Amino acid sequence: MPNMKKPKKNVVDATQQHLVLKANASSKPANVSPDISVLDSAATEPTNTAILELLQKLSEDRTKHLTDLQKELSETRRAVVAVEEKLADVFTRMTSAEARLDMLEDTEDQRRNSPPALASEVEMLKAKLVEYEDRDRQVNLRIYGFPEHSEEKDALSFPKTTLPDILQADFPGGLDLERAFTGL
Repeated sequence: MPNMKKPKKNVVDATQQHLVLKANASSKPANVSPDISVLDSAATEPTNTAILELLQKLSEDRTKHLTDLQKELSETRRAVVAVEEKLADVFTRMTSAEARLDMLEDTEDQRRNSPPALASEVEMLKAKLVEYEDRDRQVNLRIYGFPEHSEEKDALSFPKTTLPDILQADFPGGLDLERAFTGL
């Protein structure tokens, strides 16, 4: 057979065997003369009550230790639960932040792909602005009192025909008008 190791003797087993031997030794018949070495060893050996007291103390210590361990374990569990709750809250907040960030990225992409005003619209609006500023700087003649829509469709030809009639003047070179606008 292969080399088998013998199991190590447990300290408790050795103590039990020692106690059994002591009990057997103490139950010897009275007619046997006691040896001095036996008396010395008997005086130093623990009695059954002392052993029982030690075992009870060991049991109490073990119970107290187990109680302390259970308290520490429950505190640790509470701490772990608190950390898990905080992690769940952080995860929820992070998920919400990621969703908002995705929405903002989508909005930015959409804005880049379809700007609100095209370049051609911007140029047209700039031209209108320049025209309105030019009108303001020029010397303008404003005529009030004409009925609404009397110019019909051509705002420039209306004053060319109407002004000579009103002024009762004949303009030999014709009336030179650059622009005509209707007011609101």
